[in-house]
Amino acid sequence: MKKRMISLSLSLVLALGLAVPAGVAMGDPENLSASGVFTAVVDEKGTLYTFGSNNYGQLGSDNRANSEDEYGTPEQTVPLAVLEDVKAVALGDFHGAAIKEDGTLWTWGCNDNGQVGKKKVNDKDVMWYRARILPRRLVTPYQSVPVQIMEDVAQVSAGDYFTAAVKTDGTLWMWGGNNYGQLGTNYENDQKTKAGNCRKEPTFVMEDVADVACGAYHTLILKTDGTLWACGSNEYSQLGIAGVPDQPVPVQVMTDVAAISAGGFCSAVIKTDGTLWTWGQNDQGQLGLGDTRDRHEPTQVMENVAQISAGGYHMTAITTDGTLWAWGNDRQNQLGTGQPADREAWETKPVQVMTDAALVDAGTWSTLAVKTDGTVWTWGTDLSGQLGLDGKTDLTDEDGYPVQSVPAELEGLKVKLP
Repeated sequence: MKKRMISLSLSLVLALGLAVPAGVAMGDPENLSASGVFTAVVDEKGTLYTFGSNNYGQLGSDNRANSEDEYGTPEQTVPLAVLEDVKAVALGDFHGAAIKEDGTLWTWGCNDNGQVGKKKVNDKDVMWYRARILPRRLVTPYQSVPVQIMEDVAQVSAGDYFTAAVKTDGTLWMWGGNNYGQLGTNYENDQKTKAGNCRKEPTFVMEDVADVACGAYHTLILKTDGTLWACGSNEYSQLGIAGVPDQPVPVQVMTDVAAISAGGFCSAVIKTDGTLWTWGQNDQGQLGLGDTRDRHEPTQVMENVAQISAGGYHMTAITTDGTLWAWGNDRQNQLGTGQPADREAWETKPVQVMTDAALVDAGTWSTLAVKTDGTVWTWGTDLSGQLGLDGKTDLTDEDGYPVQSVPAELEGLKVKLP
């Protein structure tokens, strides 16, 4: 008999009586995801739309795209429907994963580290380069259309070169790159490839898991008892434990946690009292603590937080009154505060961006949000078409590339909120 997953966000709402806006997800939202160069949205009908760069099949569109950049890289500048009956999506650096309504997990995109979870994929990219005297070729395998790899999946998250899934029985499974122990499976029996240690198929990690969040090279694991566990790279203390090396197996970090989000080299959680805590790399103010000093242990930032999403170098949060806040790197206007483009700037403390917010997901150079009416809003760089605005932005950077400095509605898409 399958265990029933514990909804910690619901527990938080019931325990504290918080006035959380309709549809707010405690951690990273399930129906939208922003990566570095591409984006995904699940609309109110369950259709998955992707847009942005498509050099490794990461759009899942069978190599379709409506444009290309100056180097010939295919790009999709407006949302493109690629999969039906979807309820959750997560994007890595150049790959994606989606859970369908029947609980099956589908993956696509770059598979150089086994992050698709399938040994044989349907496509490859061959790049010729000169090494010493003779030309050599670099082959990157990728899956250009979604392929089913698991059943009975409840949660999914994707890191730079790895993927994690929580099944409906509470078991955690991971696969892909494992150079820093981010899979939590130790290094024993890993496959050795040119890219390094990896697992090319889903591997069991632990039980009693409620949620998982993947950063660049580290993983946060929320167990059903509210304890936080972490594994992988600890170069900037992003595991939340000071003075320890990379961890190849999960270690406990803290208790009373309600939601998790892993950024590039930093981490964030919402505790059961509604407080937001961050730690790890802070060179661009991405921890929201008013300075640029790294934190080696969890440090409190805000109160009354309903949702958190950590991006590559910035973070976003929705408070219980529905206001959206952002902080960290703003070089490509990913904070959405309307500042001039191409300035060397960041915000070290939370700044308000919009009201009536229900969901938010922070990418690397862009941000994606949903308002309480289900409308989708986007901002930041549109260099690869990842905003879905077809280049129609309010600013351009010094190189002439489109930048959206304030939230802009992505017309034609609406997201279903609980």
